[in-house]
Amino acid sequence: MTSPEPKIAHRRCLLLLIGMGLAAYGLLIIRPGIFGDDAQLLYAFHRFGLAGYGTALGYSRPCGLWVYGLLYPLLGDHPGLWQLAAVLLRILSACLFFDLLRRARESWRLPALWAAGLCLLYPGFSQQAHALQFSLHWCALSAGLASQILMLRAADTAGKQKSRLLSLAALLLAGLGIFSTEYFFGLEALRPLLLAVHQRDGHRLPPRESLQRWLPYGSILLIFLIWRLFVSEIPYPQPLLLDALVRDSAVALAGLLARAPQDLWKAGALAWANVFNIHNLNMPLWQYLAIGAALAAAMFFACPAEAADGNTNSQSAFFLCAGLLALLAGALPLWVSSTPLELSFPENRATLCLLAGAGLLAAGFFRLLPAWLGRLAAGLLIGFSAVFQFNIARDYQQAWQELGSFFGQLTRCAPALEPGTAVLYEEPFISSYPANALAALLNWTYDPQNRGEILSYDMLRVSERLGEGLPALELGLPIRHGSFSGSTSQVLAVALDEQGCLRILRPGGEYPAHIHPFLRQAMRISNPGSVIKNTAQPASPPAFLNFSSINDNCVCF
Repeated sequence: MTSPEPKIAHRRCLLLLIGMGLAAYGLLIIRPGIFGDDAQLLYAFHRFGLAGYGTALGYSRPCGLWVYGLLYPLLGDHPGLWQLAAVLLRILSACLFFDLLRRARESWRLPALWAAGLCLLYPGFSQQAHALQFSLHWCALSAGLASQILMLRAADTAGKQKSRLLSLAALLLAGLGIFSTEYFFGLEALRPLLLAVHQRDGHRLPPRESLQRWLPYGSILLIFLIWRLFVSEIPYPQPLLLDALVRDSAVALAGLLARAPQDLWKAGALAWANVFNIHNLNMPLWQYLAIGAALAAAMFFACPAEAADGNTNSQSAFFLCAGLLALLAGALPLWVSSTPLELSFPENRATLCLLAGAGLLAAGFFRLLPAWLGRLAAGLLIGFSAVFQFNIARDYQQAWQELGSFFGQLTRCAPALEPGTAVLYEEPFISSYPANALAALLNWTYDPQNRGEILSYDMLRVSERLGEGLPALELGLPIRHGSFSGSTSQVLAVALDEQGCLRILRPGGEYPAHIHPFLRQAMRISNPGSVIKNTAQPASPPAFLNFSSINDNCVCF
């Protein structure tokens, strides 16, 4: 008779992962917002329904529509529901990762828990708040992990019909995961390794059977590579490395060999140091340390007991090998597309490609340590990774309040805008929001009924668009950016002062002391008297924007 202890320990591990995920990301659910490019995607859905996916994201992720086809009818325009879904999907992927790894050996629960927890809270990636955009990634990751779990279950199933059904479902999920986004390409490198170490009735699968079971998934992977590299017409990212190899293979290979160790070091080692960088805290240091220590203690004392037959050497060898393999395979899409990998915002989205490998590698290193020290080190890193992500969520919350304050002040000072108006701004402005996202909210505010292809308004960061879309800071020149057409004679230059108050700039007017030189030049063509209109029905920003943080001391300049 099977002992209930493994099931109890398994459930305890899942509860730990759920608890850590909610501790790290729960603030995004309690005080939700829309961040990054999410506003652009949500506005496209608002205008065109699911058909808006094609222009907002489908050009680079054409096979990801299934995710939003499932989620948007349920979640609509509600930031809280999107944040809830994204957090639950992130936690689900961690739980699936744990379940997959512990199937390699039932006695390997502890390093499997560490690897899953570290992936859940990976501090190299700080954009969990971008719920709409990365829901696609969490769905793709969950599909890929569920596929590998079903693959192992099919290998354990004696009945041929049931085994084939499980394999068919695994193949379908593998296709969804791979074709939706190439970010988790590295996970596919784990399939043959898992099949090689997996045991059925206490014995490893014969090598021939392992190969036979992997071949269908290898075929899907090959089809994806052919489609992605040679068939699809996806404009970004492009396989730039292939072109470089054709032009000058020696230079291209030298550049790749120089870059590869740096990327692996950043994602696999330096990323963990983020949790101990106290320079970007928005909470008192004692709170950061206290919360981190409490979560680390919870992780340390709640970890499942060691299995009597656990062989730490074999465990560490597996996790180290799996981690290195997943890091190398995960970095391939970045290297092929020449996509930079950085640990700072916004480039750190690329670290998702190496997330699984980094977690596996760290778990393998912890398993090399004495048992108590490994548990302590893992607990500290997981606990402080959770409070690091909580601190990031607080940063996003502040940006969301600043965004609501900006649009609240803008509609108060400019009840209506002449169609064709371009709003010019410059950093420092509101963090976490690119110009395209701000433009989407601007159009949603001043032209909410627009269902056409042409945008009535645009918001341009001067240093980003000057000479490209925005020809020069002179009157009478055409502005062409995306589907927006305007003129430099019809612009509104804006800035935020040190108190967060909106300043509508005009020629010869006052300006904040920290104003960017480009914006000083833009003041000369700013024309609020022409573009701002009075109306009986002033514009109203989307209902989900938060106006509670508007400073009543701010007046319209």
